[in-house]
Amino acid sequence: GCTDLGRLLTPAQVHEVHAHLKRQRVLLSHDAHVAKEQVGGLADVPPDANYACYDYLDLWSAPHIVELAARNELLNLAQSYLGCTPTLYSINAFWSFPNRQPHKASQVFHRDWEDYRSFVAFTLLTPVDVPEEGAHYYVKGSHEVDRLRAKLSEAAATPDDAQEIGRA
Repeated sequence: GCTDLGRLLTPAQVHEVHAHLKRQRVLLSHDAHVAKEQVGGLADVPPDANYACYDYLDLWSAPHIVELAARNELLNLAQSYLGCTPTLYSINAFWSFPNRQPHKASQVFHRDWEDYRSFVAFTLLTPVDVPEEGAHYYVKGSHEVDRLRAKLSEAAATPDDAQEIGRA
C-alpha cells in the first residue's frame, strides 16, 4: 500500500538534518551495507555515480531522524499493516542524482523483495516538483505478489516477460 502522510518535518528540522549530513562523508551506493567506496562529501561524488548515502552511525546521530521513525503516526500505521509491534531495523538516507545513466536494478521499474513482511516509510528531504526529478512511482497492489504478477502479465507481451520485469 501507499499513502501520503504530508510533511512530517518542519523546514527548520529539515535544515538541521541537512546541516548535520553536510559535514559527513558519503558512501557511493544507495545503502551503506553494499558500499565499497566513500568520498569526502557530495561535491566529491564522481559524475558516473548514481547514488551517495551515509554511514548508519551518521544517520542515527542526525537530529530528528530517529524521532521521525518513532512518531506515533508511523508506528501505528506500521502496527496496523504488520499486525504486530513493529521493530526498527534500518534507517537509510541517499541521494539519487539526475541526468545520469539510470542504475538498471534500482532507478527503473523494480520491486524490492524482502525476506519477511516489511513496512517502509520514505520521506523526501529535498523538493521534488516533477516526477522526472526523482520522485518514486508506486504500483498499487504491488505488495501482493500474485496480484503484481497478474498485472504485469496483462501489460507484458508474454507471462515470461512479466516475470522478468517483476524480478528487476
